Amino acid sequence: MVPRALLFLCAIFFFTPTTVFAAPTLEIGATCDRDDECKTDQCMGSTVAQYQDDFCTCNQDIHCSIFYSAYPAQTWECVKDTNEASKGLHFCQGSISGPKYPIDSSDQSPAGTVLSSSELKKFTQKPVTKIRIPGLSFSDVAVTKESGVTYFHIPFLGEYIASIYKYGIVIMSIVAVVVMIVSGLQLTMSAGNQATSESVKKRIGGAVVGLLLAVGSYTILYSVNPQLVTFNNLKIEYVETKTVMNYVGGMVQLDDLGNINLVPITDKDFHHSRPATNYEITDAMIRDIANKTQINYCILNTVIKKESGGKGLQVGHDENYPHNKRGDRCPVIGSRGRFLMTGLKKSGATFQKIAAYDPCIHNAYSIDGKIVYNDDTLDLNNPPDYGLDWRFSHGIGLGQATIYPGKSYSRRVEGPNGPEWARQQNGRWYTVTDLLNPDKTIEATLFIVQGSMKNASGVEQFFQNYAGGPGGVPRAMQYFCDCLDKNPELTRVNACANY
Repeated sequence: MVPRALLFLCAIFFFTPTTVFAAPTLEIGATCDRDDECKTDQCMGSTVAQYQDDFCTCNQDIHCSIFYSAYPAQTWECVKDTNEASKGLHFCQGSISGPKYPIDSSDQSPAGTVLSSSELKKFTQKPVTKIRIPGLSFSDVAVTKESGVTYFHIPFLGEYIASIYKYGIVIMSIVAVVVMIVSGLQLTMSAGNQATSESVKKRIGGAVVGLLLAVGSYTILYSVNPQLVTFNNLKIEYVETKTVMNYVGGMVQLDDLGNINLVPITDKDFHHSRPATNYEITDAMIRDIANKTQINYCILNTVIKKESGGKGLQVGHDENYPHNKRGDRCPVIGSRGRFLMTGLKKSGATFQKIAAYDPCIHNAYSIDGKIVYNDDTLDLNNPPDYGLDWRFSHGIGLGQATIYPGKSYSRRVEGPNGPEWARQQNGRWYTVTDLLNPDKTIEATLFIVQGSMKNASGVEQFFQNYAGGPGGVPRAMQYFCDCLDKNPELTRVNACANY
């Protein structure tokens, strides 16, 4: 009986279908759509009004200890009593370091430290050689400006090579003289030995030729090519840092009546070859932009914060929009509907497609209790398509300028990395890579805002124009009206009575 029972259990084990789950990969603070994407198995909706407003958070104290690498003797607690600072999310409380919020921008380390040209000069220290070379003395780094461009002239390598060259000539000369002296003594002492005399004479002749070559090498090299004896300094261009406000300030021009006109700040024929280092626009920056452009602060804040959370490298996957309801409306998301009707993911995986799209039902379309999402993944190191499924539209950059392959204002244009999807605005084409850089994305966003304001009878119409349809209006208006409540100096809008 026992062997038969064991065989039966083994048969069940080997022949029962098994399900393999992908290992969760997202850390605390990453945007998510479901729990099993997060290493902590906790995906929460936040109070941040933006397209992707769900984030991975802690769920147990151990998550905080692992993620934040506890200090010695520090204890961690996963706090589940949410507050305004935590944006409605669980957060980690350290006994030494204090609270760590999943999406607290002040807690993020900068991607890099930007130094001025004078600071860089200070940090460019003279090298110290381990083996002292007589006569070697390094000069200071020089900073010059040519046609408005700053250059660093670093002399260290040229001076080092020149010193080795001079030192080598001295050594060779000394060796040649010593050889001639010793050979002369040998010749004197050879006592008429013809074989020895001939050998010594050849050695002296070789020493003389070597000495002439060593001393005359400069002349020989210069005769061949003057550049062979020129030890130029390394000339390095210093790219001056530009802030977001530099870009905005360049766009603002006043006409004769003092009215503000927005003008392009970039060359329309220039396209970026790679995304910028990740950056974020703060509320203070948005307020400054609003003051410079005279755009209502809460409108601009809604456009940037609701769309991208102020993150410069944010990319939206419109076919993955998971919400049936936004306010009292079911937002119509064309890309979501088309994706579900194809039954095909980017990887080639298939699912049961729908026959007709109803946003009130299918935005949260699920199979076996799991919402159906496309499986394309943003890869910033893979231009020009960046790993995205370009059958469908994507919002790119700060203002989530939408590139929609099915519309006339979107097409592929030739860029540094080959044909790349782009969005036309004000007669200019902005590629995906352009919109992942601050100069182009700020320019495009402000032009789209300006264009959406034309022929808009009110704020609701503006948000409908900006979003390309009525689906996102309720959520945008809620965000906008909340902003007005927090800024009583701004005029209240009657339409806010409905939100």
